[in-house]
Amino acid sequence: MKNRRLIAIAAALALAACAKAPEAETSGSGRVAINFSASSQTLPVTRGTLVAPEASQFALSIVKDDNTVSESWDNILLYPADTKFPIGSYRATAAYGSADKEGFDAPYFMATERFTIITDKVSQVALTAKLANTAVNVSYTEAFKNYFTDYSTTLTKTSGASSGEKIQIAPDETRTLYIAPADFTIETVYTKPNGKQSRATVPCTGVTACQWYDIVFDVNNGEVGSAEITVTLNDEVITQDVNIDIFETEGK
Repeated sequence: MKNRRLIAIAAALALAACAKAPEAETSGSGRVAINFSASSQTLPVTRGTLVAPEASQFALSIVKDDNTVSESWDNILLYPADTKFPIGSYRATAAYGSADKEGFDAPYFMATERFTIITDKVSQVALTAKLANTAVNVSYTEAFKNYFTDYSTTLTKTSGASSGEKIQIAPDETRTLYIAPADFTIETVYTKPNGKQSRATVPCTGVTACQWYDIVFDVNNGEVGSAEITVTLNDEVITQDVNIDIFETEGK
């Protein structure tokens, strides 16, 4: 009797060894439908105007997580909706401009989303591109320009890999400056009618992407004891009026 039981157990084990476990799907393909839009609504501007680029100006890339598939189109509108991709996990990215480029009139818009391709299915991906760098606009009131005989402004980064980098902003510059998100300081040095120089410094901290800093230099009808500097943060539409003391130095 004992031998019969052993034989039955051995037969069951043999059958189990012969049975194959279900294999994960390794072949097949599916498609992805891209629903794209570009938004500037997260930057309600005060003295400037941010206009989102047209859809045709955005490039599209679709890359599989293991990098075995990488497709790109210079114009997102030219993406063929019938394109088939092997099953797996992917990332779709739409971009305008470059994350590495800083300067005047150099906005960088970007949107990215992960998705999964399933056999014979159409994955729906929504991409809403927003400003991915930081906008800085510096201007001067007529009272400021009429009172001071000369002035110059410098933006200095105070955090991140480019800390210490300086960008000069010309007195007659009206374009918006776009920088990689990082804390920075705005300093304006100006010359009064008596030949003495003064400076005003505005520290900007907690800087993130998709913020607009509108910095206005004003002087109270020639009363140079203080200058009113307005810093507008469009993240949560916060406006701060900051009174900055003016420090005088002898000479021009």
